[in-house]
Amino acid sequence: MRHILSLFFLIALVACAPGEKAPGAINNRDAGMPSPGASADQTAVAPQPGKPMPPMYIEPLATPTVGIPPSPPSPYDPKAEDARWMRGEVYLQRSDVLVLESYPPRYVLSLQGSLPTPCHQLRIRVQPPDAQNRVFIEVYSVADPNKMCIQVLQDFAVQYPLNLPPGDYTFWVNGEKVGMGK
Repeated sequence: MRHILSLFFLIALVACAPGEKAPGAINNRDAGMPSPGASADQTAVAPQPGKPMPPMYIEPLATPTVGIPPSPPSPYDPKAEDARWMRGEVYLQRSDVLVLESYPPRYVLSLQGSLPTPCHQLRIRVQPPDAQNRVFIEVYSVADPNKMCIQVLQDFAVQYPLNLPPGDYTFWVNGEKVGMGK
């Protein structure tokens, strides 16, 4: 009986002794809360008049807004070396703006036409929307003036992503209003 009483006393002593905190456990003193039976002036962080209490939890991060990720550079974007080259025409047979069924909606310029020669390179310059949500797009070609080239039309068909936020737009390609399709 004496051994049982000693064992009970030893178990009670171990249960009441301070131990290591479990990973992720919060001690009342660490959280600025008084320990059971302790007064407010014995805590690590005591409330003071006129000062707000520190937060008792970590606020979640702000919810990210849905935006349009930038598209990688297109080979049709204007380039710095274009200033040294001759600017040429583009003969458009068809131009449409497609609205992709995605969230947020994405816009794609679909073009079919011809370049004056196989040496000409297509360029597409998109202006930001104006106050009336009109988007003006300039489609043209550039070529090295010092390069000899066969005089034959070069057909093309391209899908050019338009990085625009969601909205109601009217699109103008080379001064002509373009229809929208899906």
